[in-house]
Amino acid sequence: MQMLERTHPLILMVYMAGILILSMLALEPVYVMLSFLGALVFGACVRGWCETFHFIRWQPALVAVIALANLLFSSSGSTELFRIGVRAFYLESLVFGLCMGVLLVAILLWFWDFSSLLTSEKVEAVLGNVAPVLAIMITMIARLIPQFVRQGEEIDEVQRACSAAQAQAHQPTSQPPFRHTSSRHTATRHTPSSFRFRQISVLMGWTLEDSLETAQAMKARGWGYARKRTTYERYVFKKSDAVCLLAAALLFLACGVGVAVAGQQFHFYPTLSVVWSIWYAFAAVLFCVPTVVVMRGRV
Repeated sequence: MQMLERTHPLILMVYMAGILILSMLALEPVYVMLSFLGALVFGACVRGWCETFHFIRWQPALVAVIALANLLFSSSGSTELFRIGVRAFYLESLVFGLCMGVLLVAILLWFWDFSSLLTSEKVEAVLGNVAPVLAIMITMIARLIPQFVRQGEEIDEVQRACSAAQAQAHQPTSQPPFRHTSSRHTATRHTPSSFRFRQISVLMGWTLEDSLETAQAMKARGWGYARKRTTYERYVFKKSDAVCLLAAALLFLACGVGVAVAGQQFHFYPTLSVVWSIWYAFAAVLFCVPTVVVMRGRV
């Protein structure tokens, strides 16, 4: 972990972009599983197994929905699974939907893994002078979701505390006092819709007010008045970083050739084809390098 944190942010951004591009281009079962397993193990090394499984606990349902949707709405294939009336459902459509769902989960995992390494400071260090608008947009988007979650939980706890106080005030003295527990464990599907609408309205108002304050602060600091801003360069691009970047480029080139070869040989329709190629080894190395670097730093 410390080795990746000491690495130049440019290498992390290039590597993450290459992994995401190759994962999205290679809609092939072996590449998809390699990408998913690499993201899963890397997330476990960076954040821990418990937090990783907590993050993906809802994603098997997403994969099932995508697979079933493709099975229901696509009538392509040759291996019939079952038939309802005159409509036939094929194995190839189910496998294609499963690959799409696992690919989506893998991409989400890679974003989640690298978000702990590519902080807003590192993004601005790389893109601050080259593309300042893009840099500030990426950092603000990365900051938006965690901020929404924290503010939503705070609003939820305040509303439940007020509800508990009102319930205790209107409760007869002969009954035991009302005890309030954490909102994370007591929130159920029976929560009134007005309670949730009030929470959403407060959250949106809070967000708009915060955006106005952020815009005023950026204007007060002179954002956008100069074509080029001077910044403190905390990360220095060294010779070792250039060697790592060159090695990553060669690995991406080999994986790109492998994706092109596998894309020509493998196909879902009309029948599933079985392809075994030496190019899979380059993809395995590509998706395992971050995990190996983290494990080597812990030894």
